[in-house]
Amino acid sequence: MLGPCWRDGTYAGTPSYDASEYVSRDLEGWLERGLSGKYLTDDELAIVRAARSLIPAFEGERPVPCQRDYCPANWLVTGEGLWAGVIDFEFAYWDVRVADFIRYPDWDWMNRPDLVEAFFEGYGRSLTPQEDGQRLFAHALCALSSIVWGNENAYYVFAAEGRQALKHLAELLG
Repeated sequence: MLGPCWRDGTYAGTPSYDASEYVSRDLEGWLERGLSGKYLTDDELAIVRAARSLIPAFEGERPVPCQRDYCPANWLVTGEGLWAGVIDFEFAYWDVRVADFIRYPDWDWMNRPDLVEAFFEGYGRSLTPQEDGQRLFAHALCALSSIVWGNENAYYVFAAEGRQALKHLAELLG
């Protein structure tokens, strides 16, 4: 089951059983908020709509526990540089596996594609076409939610980052 969870891992609210439906519902919710708030330009709307074509990449995807704010600010490392753990789980969900990789601080996946390549080289394999479709969709969803949330909360720098990400994604989705 996909969706938000309590601290003990049990589901909070109504979970979803189909990953394609789950990500589609999430996209449509953010899109509705973006349209009602008039936060999206026509070009941005076209990019988000193009991302819809990637939803079938989630067919058969199984839920995994995701922290959903996975970034260096939430990684614990000892003084000797050894990995100690992760903190900050208030956004944790049973989610699709790409959820922990959709937004890296400062959008390094967009500004430094060499780091993305280095990550997967270190990971030991390239993404399959299905995984790459999931990644691109997730980036578009994150960009959309950044624009909407940033505008709703007067955090316009965040909204601007989302706009920049959508502009970058236009090349990848077009």
